[in-house]
Amino acid sequence: MDEKEFSKLREAYAYNQLVPVIGSGISFPFHLPGWGELIYKIGLNKHFSVDKMDEINRLVDQAQYLDAIDLLLDGKKKEERKIQNNVAEIIKGAKNSINSEKVDNNYIDLSELKKSRFLTTNYDEYLNDFIQGKVVYLSEFEGMDVNLFNRNSYNGSIIPLHGTISRPETIVFSRKSYDNLYDTDEFEAEFQFLRQSYTFLFMGFSFDDEKFRQMFEKLSTRLNARHYILFDENEKKNVKKIDELENRYHVHPIFYNAARQGHINAIREIIEKIIYFEDVDIDLSYLKKLPVKEKKIKKTKTSNSRIVNLLKKCKLALAEQKPGQAIKCARKILSSEAFRKISQEEKNETYHICMSSYGMMKKIRQAAKYGDIIYESEKNSKVFIIEYAQILINNGQWEKAANILEENNEVCGKLGSLLKDIAREFSVVLSDKKMINGKYRVYDETPWSIEKMKKRESEYKIFKEKYVSSVTYNLLKVESYETGDNQEIAYYWLSIAAGQLFHQHEDALQFLYRAYEISKKASYYEELGQNYLAIAEEKIRYKKDNWLFQIDKSKLMKAKECFELAFSEEDRMYRNSFYENCGLAYLRVLFLLKLDYKFQKCYSKVSKYYKDEIELYKMKAEVDARYSYKINYSLIQTFPDKDKIYIKALQQYSLAGLYDRKDEPERASIYRLRCIATIKKYKGHSNEKSLILILLDALFFESNREEFLKYKDIYEKNFGNEEIYTAFEYELSDERDNSERILSNAFKKNPCVENFVILRGFYLRYKDWNKVFILYKEVMDRYKEIIYDVSDFYGSYIYFALIAKELRLAINLYVKYWRFLDNVDARIEIEEFLKNQVMDFSNYKERVEEKKKTFPYVPKLVKNQVYQDIIRLYLTNYKLDEAKQSLLIMQKEIGESDSIFNNVCDILQCRQSEEKYAKEYIPQISVKKMQSILKIANRDEQFRRYCLGKKGKRMIMSVEMLALMIEGERIDELEQIEKIYISYAGVMNLQSSLWQMEDRLVRSTNYWIMQADNVELFAPSLIGICTWLDEHPEIDINHIELEAVQCIVFAEERREELE
Repeated sequence: MDEKEFSKLREAYAYNQLVPVIGSGISFPFHLPGWGELIYKIGLNKHFSVDKMDEINRLVDQAQYLDAIDLLLDGKKKEERKIQNNVAEIIKGAKNSINSEKVDNNYIDLSELKKSRFLTTNYDEYLNDFIQGKVVYLSEFEGMDVNLFNRNSYNGSIIPLHGTISRPETIVFSRKSYDNLYDTDEFEAEFQFLRQSYTFLFMGFSFDDEKFRQMFEKLSTRLNARHYILFDENEKKNVKKIDELENRYHVHPIFYNAARQGHINAIREIIEKIIYFEDVDIDLSYLKKLPVKEKKIKKTKTSNSRIVNLLKKCKLALAEQKPGQAIKCARKILSSEAFRKISQEEKNETYHICMSSYGMMKKIRQAAKYGDIIYESEKNSKVFIIEYAQILINNGQWEKAANILEENNEVCGKLGSLLKDIAREFSVVLSDKKMINGKYRVYDETPWSIEKMKKRESEYKIFKEKYVSSVTYNLLKVESYETGDNQEIAYYWLSIAAGQLFHQHEDALQFLYRAYEISKKASYYEELGQNYLAIAEEKIRYKKDNWLFQIDKSKLMKAKECFELAFSEEDRMYRNSFYENCGLAYLRVLFLLKLDYKFQKCYSKVSKYYKDEIELYKMKAEVDARYSYKINYSLIQTFPDKDKIYIKALQQYSLAGLYDRKDEPERASIYRLRCIATIKKYKGHSNEKSLILILLDALFFESNREEFLKYKDIYEKNFGNEEIYTAFEYELSDERDNSERILSNAFKKNPCVENFVILRGFYLRYKDWNKVFILYKEVMDRYKEIIYDVSDFYGSYIYFALIAKELRLAINLYVKYWRFLDNVDARIEIEEFLKNQVMDFSNYKERVEEKKKTFPYVPKLVKNQVYQDIIRLYLTNYKLDEAKQSLLIMQKEIGESDSIFNNVCDILQCRQSEEKYAKEYIPQISVKKMQSILKIANRDEQFRRYCLGKKGKRMIMSVEMLALMIEGERIDELEQIEKIYISYAGVMNLQSSLWQMEDRLVRSTNYWIMQADNVELFAPSLIGICTWLDEHPEIDINHIELEAVQCIVFAEERREELE
């Protein structure tokens, strides 16, 4: 499986959004009776005739279990409960005969997924036995807010879909019980709640349960998360099933090799890769690990039972890396009256807990305070001295730490010597630095001179050779560190020295991963993220010609993942400590990746810890300008004048780009001219690289050749030559071939994302779509390694195909690459675009809510389009009051509304006025043609029999056929049909006809659809209709044809329930 897929699973797990779905395969090691054995044993208890048992056995052999169970029930309702009890008794009996502690299984591993919620179809309750989570039934989700179930209080909760043996009445075993569960609107809503908001990971699950497949398929048209299933590699042979899972159910297989390591170990390895971060470029094969001492919780000798319990809770919390909980318990001890009466040893134990807890959260001053209190009484303890010295180093008390370690040299051994050297190295390197917010800033200091870099590299080489092998990174004389705990501490501090003191960030990663391999601590994520960020930015820090974002974006993505794992800690105080310690670095990563939406959402969580942090405010102001197209003047008032000008110019330039994308060149030009004027007003603009870069771009897009050449000369004198501006110069001189040659050669010489985007921009300016798409294909064929963000690459490819009105190409690309669209926002945008093209207005409530969520983060211009989309969804679903209300809100908030929607609700509800509000983009239904067909149809036997025998059935009906039935006064027949499915494409054709002309038959048909209780509007799944259209290139994609296509695909997807 691709590492990027594991990255997505880790991200889902980090945000409490991973739901393992456990099937019978995970319980296989316990050899519980399967369906066939259960049915056989129940049948024997019934004392059926030989013939009946033979028939039951025949059905079981053919895997027709529900048919066999029907025979067990023998048509008697009371037998259902008896059979449920029999199932429970048989499984309980089998469990009682097994010592589960002696059976290797994956439930042990699943218990490590502490941030997951679990869903299972097993009755056996092994999941409950090993995880000890609370059981939650689907019915409890009714009316629940999505965010509520995402809270940590639901971590480890178990949803038993098919019931449990402790409550036999909940067991789903018969056809009737399956129908009662799956064929209800309540179940559909509750299951959709999970499917849409969480990532399912199917384990031990064949996906052959027909009812489950039907439910998954039924919901596949809706917005949902990415889902996965674990399969042995042998399953690859079943090409049809794998293809169906991916394209029909949107479930992606993760294959493992059971022949090599067995099912249990293979699944165990996958679970470990989800829980723990790894870098495939780091080789840990040479690591020699010392044994880790088992941590035993010391029993407290005190007569006060409350103190005993609180101390026990403190120690358990620390052992589980929950320092916030430990501090809360410790505070209760410190504030209690009983604290004064307990022994000094017990007081010291409480102080030590406080020191360790604050130290874990890097609240160093508080940690040092408690360490000072107990130093005299604990100074003979090696464990305490090592821990206390680390806290002193972090607190900037380097000499004190070194002296304490010197005094206890014999006790602390090799590890003490290492820490002492690092403390003294800190005192030399950071002697002239000041603390900011209680911390020394080392990662974001100004770049070193070449002389300093060489000097530090030489010093690092000496330091490194003293403690580790330069080849394997193993500690020299590793046995002298005595325990795995000490070995882990040594590697951690070697990483701190390498990264913070010597800027050897690649080595820092090597040491960190060795410490992480010994003990998976959340604190390592922070340092990993900091070092990945530092590596990513090295080219910017040390290269002069940095007009391009010369950033290793793959390292930025790793930094992002590490920080997010730290922020996902269950302990709230611990989690907040990461926002305090590395939140600024995380925002920097989002800023460089231009993940502006995430930046805006995270900013409020981080900014409270970084007051008066000018670098943070600059990033925020820039994101506001380029993403929200606005300026927060209170935020930038303390900026230097050059930075104020930069933000204003960036906002104006970004607005110009927005109007360019909306194909409004005149308004775009106005904002570019404002941008140029803003920069020129600043006297020193010629010496400011950031300003001159925006100015050159603005002048280029305004085709102001004379001014462009003037500032190009200034730029080259001050900052050096840039090939891109030479290409721009040729372009302004109408020498497009020379411009293309330079940009194309630059890409071939250095095929990176940045050069790809620049060359693509050249082709886009001239709407040379053919070359845009050739460029994409060239990257896919020859330079696939430069695609660091697969989702963005394929997403933009599909998006430009849509913009170019190459709908066929867009559909083909979507069918091939939709599974790679992991960026939810981009995926929704593309799928919304496609859905509009194929007339899919289903699931309007969910889509409206998704659009409303964007309101706080989008500018006024974009908000206008969002409102239009919302109103269109309401109209096509005949929610006319909601459409009117949205129009009013739109006019109030934005001050305008598109004329296409003015009074359109009234048009649909009553007769149209003379003024026309419809547009030409939707064809009208030919009423004359329909009336002509009706005359012929009335003489046709097949038409006269249409709907006969459909009473109580479900059927798909075209709008034209519906109109013919209404005109033929056959409404009684329509009302007897249980469910009539009308396609959205048909509804759009009907409504558009009414918008453009008034007609009695069209009006009657429209009104009947609005009022009928048995009408359900539909669109098939987006991947379903796109796949069908991709397979039928001969079909012309227009609104009339789309109605037929929607009917064909929907009929195939719902074939079991339709006539």
